[in-house]
Amino acid sequence: MGGIGVTASTCLGQMQGMDRGLRVADLANIPPVFNSKDDLAILAGIASSLADVTGDKRFRDYFKFELEGKRKVYLQRLLDTSTTTAGFTVDALMAGKYGPPGGALMNFRTYPRIPFYEQVHDNEPFHTDTGRLHAYADVPEAIEYGENFIVHREGPEATPYLPNVIVSSNPYIRPEDYGITRNAEHWDERTIRNVKQWPLSPFPKSAASTVATVSSASSKPPHAKRS
Repeated sequence: MGGIGVTASTCLGQMQGMDRGLRVADLANIPPVFNSKDDLAILAGIASSLADVTGDKRFRDYFKFELEGKRKVYLQRLLDTSTTTAGFTVDALMAGKYGPPGGALMNFRTYPRIPFYEQVHDNEPFHTDTGRLHAYADVPEAIEYGENFIVHREGPEATPYLPNVIVSSNPYIRPEDYGITRNAEHWDERTIRNVKQWPLSPFPKSAASTVATVSSASSKPPHAKRS
């Protein structure tokens, strides 16, 4: 497995969790574990085989630079088209031009990062329906998704809890589950479904029907309205 890979990582030594750095790993110098390959190598290999089977070279053309050992082209495209890495080059990153070899700080306007700097100092609108900062959103989509108030939503994967669950005891949060059961585990179902749970506890797959929720279809309070 050769080439280089890129990932965003939290800068070590900083108290602020929103400070972000860039780390590029030289995979050519990291031996794979047994016969393991990364995602791009696997997809490119499948595409190459499909080109052989079907005779359609477009499968192989789609992963042209990976199959030619020029993965750096893809990484440079990512850097060029990202607001916080525009102007960086992969070669300079690996040479340590912007910091330690393979590392750099992203191009944010403040360091340490200040949340909502543009909104406070530049009069930019907040990303809400009104352009103002508010704790309740009565837009239909927010109500439907159960995010009309500030809530925590568990990740759809890699969690011991109910995937994608909304964690809140607020009775005015009434998400639409679209009729998808709580024990549905297909990635498409669990990422689309909106369900609420309180309190949050590990989710046993064998007892999906016993998960408690603070709201029910028979006792739904009216939505709060903004005056």
